[in-house]
Amino acid sequence: MAGITARKKKNVRRGKKPRAAAESARSAAAALPEPAAPEIPSEDDERRAYVSGCLDRMYEGAREIEKLKQEYGSVTGQIHDLDKVKALSPEKRAPVEKNARRLQEFLRRQEEAARRDGQMSDEAFNRMERLQDEYPSALRKFADAEDYHRKIKNDLRKLDNEREAYYLREEELEKTLSGTHDLSVICMAALCAVIAVLFVLQTVFQLNVIYGYMAAVLLAAVAIVFLYLRNSAAARELKSVENTINRLILLQNTVKIRYVNNRNLLDYYELKYGVQKASELRDLAARYEKEKDARQRLSDTMREIARTEQDLQRMYFDAGVREPQKLVKMPEVILSSSDESVYRSELLKQRKQLRSRMDYNQDKVIAKAKEEIKRLVKKHPRYADEISEQVDRFIQEKGIRV
Repeated sequence: MAGITARKKKNVRRGKKPRAAAESARSAAAALPEPAAPEIPSEDDERRAYVSGCLDRMYEGAREIEKLKQEYGSVTGQIHDLDKVKALSPEKRAPVEKNARRLQEFLRRQEEAARRDGQMSDEAFNRMERLQDEYPSALRKFADAEDYHRKIKNDLRKLDNEREAYYLREEELEKTLSGTHDLSVICMAALCAVIAVLFVLQTVFQLNVIYGYMAAVLLAAVAIVFLYLRNSAAARELKSVENTINRLILLQNTVKIRYVNNRNLLDYYELKYGVQKASELRDLAARYEKEKDARQRLSDTMREIARTEQDLQRMYFDAGVREPQKLVKMPEVILSSSDESVYRSELLKQRKQLRSRMDYNQDKVIAKAKEEIKRLVKKHPRYADEISEQVDRFIQEKGIRV
């Protein structure tokens, strides 16, 4: 309704000419050549077909005239309606103009509401309307789920880092165990080699190497004790590290289960509310509240438009307006004399074009067909009765006057 009124308003204010279709139709009607008069046939079948063709042209012309008369009457009625409104006394015209101004203001508000920024789609609005009772709690649940999701991710990251650190420590302890084992073997081999050298010195060179034996055994004992203690400590720590890694793996699996459940919950919220984040849901809820207020105002405006149109239509009807529903849609025509003048001029041009088309069908189509039939009767007077019967029968069948 607002779009139709706006288009009419723009056409009136800009002073547009009659529609392009009407102009082209008028040009086409004016450019049509007069029907050429064919040769009058003499054979019976050809003569009857010739008369039938003339009657068909007369019938088509009469039908077109009837349709044009209806449109002509409507346009003429609109002109008379303008005259009746214009002729109203100041006392009767004042409430008409008052209601026209109110209607114009309501239509302006309706157009502004239709062009407002940040409009929600009907789908999003209807979804939020269904959830309006629960979205305050949904915001809290969604935000809590997101916060819990961040905590779980942090926990998983920490557990993963801690497990990697223990893996590194486990690798270092395994190297320590392997190293102490290798050093023990080397110590034993070195002890054996030293004892062998000392034995050779004692037997071959007759040297006193008792202190050498003592020193070698003492050093070997110290080294072996040191390596044993280090190996034992590394083994105990390795066992503790392996137990800790197993506990971390179990804990990480538990946290992963929580992560999956939380992720599924977030996916459910995203599907249910049509958003990706709680902040988006919060923004959508704020937009919904604004949109609800805007739609309520629009609904109130449309009720006021309907009420004002009814009042204005009743006033036009009391003034004797033939088609008040058309004037109701164009309040600017009543309020502005220039718009009224432009609209009247457009109606006069339309009526003139309709009259031109009716005259064409009457003078060029129907009259020419009648003239051809008369020429046929004049040329063949012996067939006058037969032609007259054919014409009367056609008129009775079609129920027209030509």
